[in-house]
Amino acid sequence: MKGANSMKKTISLICMCVIMTGCETLRFAPDEIQKKNAWLHNRTTELTSQTATQQDASAQLQELAKLSEKQSRAFVSYFGQPVEYPQADTAEEGVT
Repeated sequence: MKGANSMKKTISLICMCVIMTGCETLRFAPDEIQKKNAWLHNRTTELTSQTATQQDASAQLQELAKLSEKQSRAFVSYFGQPVEYPQADTAEEGVT
């Protein structure tokens, strides 16, 4: 009887912790496709920023492109680096 009560208390405590803290910290690890997509998105924003500067776009468009590039780094930080990087040295290579 004592073992059953102890088990119930343990389960109740775990349930209370989950209810109080939520499941935000629990997530599946990103897979390789997600990592490649995040990296490719970041590379695309880098190329966009470079192109906007090279083509002498408006100052506002250049700043927006730079901001997009900075924000995209967070995706790569969150998902992680892929094992194998997709080929995307130029805008033409990134198009599939």
